[in-house]
Amino acid sequence: METPGWHHREYTAVYEAACAMVRHRRQSDPTFTLDTLRGLLKTAYASEAAGWLGKTTLETISDSATIAAYEAMLHQWQEDLAP
Repeated sequence: METPGWHHREYTAVYEAACAMVRHRRQSDPTFTLDTLRGLLKTAYASEAAGWLGKTTLETISDSATIAAYEAMLHQWQEDLAP
């Protein structure tokens, strides 16, 4: 049986992995831009909306954590660029 603790652990793992991926790409890929990140976020929103009736709990958690991570990293990047 699934427990709220399991949900939180999975969400945190996906969130941290998505943030790490964005940080890595920012540092290592000169073609990775704010627009690229916005595109990833748009795709993540589309994925979340697609087939929501048939998604497992794990898929729903993964979608939510990925979107939250991309939004947070987008916000951080914009703050980094602010004067």
